Amino acid sequence: MERRWAGPATPEGEGISLGRAALQAFILSTIANLVIFFVTNAIADDNIIAPNTGDELPMFLVIFTTAFYTAGAVGMYWLVVRRLGRSFGVFRVISFVALVITFLPVFLYEHVETVTSIALSLMHLVSYVIIMASLSGFNVLRR
Repeated sequence: MERRWAGPATPEGEGISLGRAALQAFILSTIANLVIFFVTNAIADDNIIAPNTGDELPMFLVIFTTAFYTAGAVGMYWLVVRRLGRSFGVFRVISFVALVITFLPVFLYEHVETVTSIALSLMHLVSYVIIMASLSGFNVLRR
């Protein structure tokens, strides 16, 4: 059975499996988002609020949302690149459009403060970069 890689193979012929890329993306994105969450809540006058409710954003929601969007990105990668055989560039365009769409709630609700807008936008952007790097074959979690 042929082994499929998440991204381009290295010169040694090894790459990173899709499952490992997904795990790496989730772990690194969660760590980065929690750092942004805690630093923002520590230095800002107001805590980060959930754009749709106006309530304070709980930590578990940051973790859950990171897992949800990572799973969505990996699923989209599997569908577009693996199943439909399109190039990684097509996936990159679809992912960028999804990133822009995730910014909309942050800026469309009038009760969202500037600190919250910046923190949530930074969380989305950092997760996007980490997920795209992981799915393109960048391996941080080496054996």
